[in-house]
Amino acid sequence: MKKYDVKKRRKSYVKKKKKPYSLTTIFTVSGFLAVFFWLVYLYITAYKNSNTIEYVTKFNGTIKSINQTKGTTFVLLENENQYWSIDASYNYDYQYPFIADFLDKNDILAKKSCSDTLFVTRKNKKYHFIIGDALYNSKSHTMEYKSYWNRQRRIIKEKDTCK
Repeated sequence: MKKYDVKKRRKSYVKKKKKPYSLTTIFTVSGFLAVFFWLVYLYITAYKNSNTIEYVTKFNGTIKSINQTKGTTFVLLENENQYWSIDASYNYDYQYPFIADFLDKNDILAKKSCSDTLFVTRKNKKYHFIIGDALYNSKSHTMEYKSYWNRQRRIIKEKDTCK
């Protein structure tokens, strides 16, 4: 064998030095992990163990925290330890018709027993949303279409439970 052939073979077996991880990689991985653990925390505390607003439910309190997923809004009121789950609710009279976009921290949220309406008080002004109504005050749908979907709401089907 020739000498230069042996040298070439030896070089192929030499271990290459590993490059240290870059800061970008470290921050990206830790960012994904932080988001993952935050979502798990929200699922356990807010989404899984939330109180469902029913027709007979009554509450009144200041909003401490708001979360939203898949059309459902989760609201934590002061002096309470469980979130309230609000079905998708819209009121097209407001700039932000979806309730999750409309609500702010420190708004006062109230619901009376035997009612399907949520009342929001902000800076001494009152607003309202009908729970589960995605077409309330919509100008682009017919009255027949709105009334049909209004009857499909979960909370309307519970009306008989109130006495």
